[in-house]
Amino acid sequence: MINAPPSLHITPSLSQTIQYRPILIQIGDEGKLGILQLKQNLSIIYRTEPLSEIALARSIASSAKGYFIGGLKEKDMPSLQYFSHDLKKSKSLEIQGNRRGETTALFESQGRVLGIINYYIDKTFKQSTGSALRAYSATGNLLVEIPLNGIATTGIALKDGGLAISYWLGEQFYVEKRSENFGFLWRTKLHQRQNVASIFGQLVEVGKEIAVGVNDRKLLVHRISQQDQSVHTSIDTESGAVASGNDFNYVHAYGNELHIVSADSRLKTDSGANRTEFCFIESRDF
Repeated sequence: MINAPPSLHITPSLSQTIQYRPILIQIGDEGKLGILQLKQNLSIIYRTEPLSEIALARSIASSAKGYFIGGLKEKDMPSLQYFSHDLKKSKSLEIQGNRRGETTALFESQGRVLGIINYYIDKTFKQSTGSALRAYSATGNLLVEIPLNGIATTGIALKDGGLAISYWLGEQFYVEKRSENFGFLWRTKLHQRQNVASIFGQLVEVGKEIAVGVNDRKLLVHRISQQDQSVHTSIDTESGAVASGNDFNYVHAYGNELHIVSADSRLKTDSGANRTEFCFIESRDF
C-alpha cells in the first residue's frame, strides 16, 4: 500500500512500461493535478511534480527517454505532455487543428509512443475525421499523423510489432489490425449498436488473439484471430449484472483468461453508494 494523501486519484493506471519508475496522477486542492513518481518496487513516492497544462488525464505511456501524459485541457481541447524520466524537463506537444477532443490512448510500440486523439462531434467539422493516430519519437517529436474515420477510437500495441485499433462507424463496431509501419492489414465488423452499449471498446492481446470487450446491457467479449480474423463471442448470461459504458473499466489477460472488472449499473445511486463491483472471468477452451 502506498502512503499517499487522501486526495490521491489514479485517473489512468500505472504507466505501461514498468522498467522505469511508474507514475500516477494526483488530484489535489482545487482540482489541480500532480504527478507522483514511485520507486520501481512501488513501495514509496519517489518525487512529485505539478501537472499544470492538463485538466483531466486519460492515459500514460513510457518511452526510453521519458513519460507521455495525455488527456484534455481547458475548453475541451486535446492535450499531450512529455516529461523526462527525472520530471525536470517537460514540453507540451502541440496538436494542430483547433478542434475539441481528447487524447484517449497512449502506448509504446517499436520504440515510439503512439497516441490516439478522439475529436468531439462538431457541426463545423462535420466532414472531418473523427479521430487520429499520432506517432512520436521517444523524446516527443512528431513522426507521423494518420487520420482515422471512426469515433470512440482506441488501440494497443501487439507483440508482433503491429497494432490493433477499435472504433465505431455509424452504428457498426469494428476492429482492425495495422503493421508496425501503420499499413492496413485487415478489418472485421463485430456487432452493431443496440440498446445501451459502451462507447469505447477495451482492447487486450491474449495469447495469439485480440480480445475486444464492450457491453450491450450485458458484458460482451469478442476474440479475434490475428491470422484469419475469425471471431468468437462470449456473453455474460450468468452474473445478471448490467454494466454501463462508463463503468466498464479494466480488462487484464492472465494466460488464456480475461478478467473484466466492472460495476452493476442498476445499483448505482447519484452519490455512487451501494454500487456492486464485480469481476467477470472469460476463458476459451482450445
